[in-house]
Amino acid sequence: MGIPNYFQKILNEYPDVISSELSFVVAVYLDFNGIVHWAAGQTATEIKYSKKNHKTYIRTLLDNITKRVVQLIVRVNPTHGRFIKKKRIAIHVDGSAVRAKMKQQVQRRVKGPLEHKMKEDIRADLGEELIGQIYDKNSITPGTPFMQILNDYLVNELAVQFPEYEIIISDSNRPGEGEHKMFNEIKREQLKLYIDEKNPENSE
Repeated sequence: MGIPNYFQKILNEYPDVISSELSFVVAVYLDFNGIVHWAAGQTATEIKYSKKNHKTYIRTLLDNITKRVVQLIVRVNPTHGRFIKKKRIAIHVDGSAVRAKMKQQVQRRVKGPLEHKMKEDIRADLGEELIGQIYDKNSITPGTPFMQILNDYLVNELAVQFPEYEIIISDSNRPGEGEHKMFNEIKREQLKLYIDEKNPENSE
């Protein structure tokens, strides 16, 4: 989540929310932008970006996204339950944000390229080796060509790799931040489970 120190605050006040012991997990819900940014960082360590190798870079980035998802699924090892007949992976990608956050996002997205240019100028003044072109992480923003590539990839490639799972995808074309969409999905599922418990014949 894009709230500074929020994770640490939750961890300090509610340490039981994180456990190394996982048992009877029936569904994996992913706020997916964290995975995409992790994969972007990993890709930057494996291959140097340039406009000439853009397609190769993006392919490597998508492959790293897959690797990360597989790692998480293997770690959690979801199963099925009484009311969830098939193991589930729910992916929620950030869509367009509310206006209040858009202002913050604009500031961050302008700041990144400017910082890179300033650092390159300093390196040049000091006679140090320049980093050169880097992959612009501003591409990981709803409405960009990369996000459409990611949306298509989630449906046409990633989901196909998990045939034994029910795959739920809320891509960047659906408005709202990933964590908000994710929790709304969980709430809907909880309501459905509640209804099924009250009417067992409906769940058959």
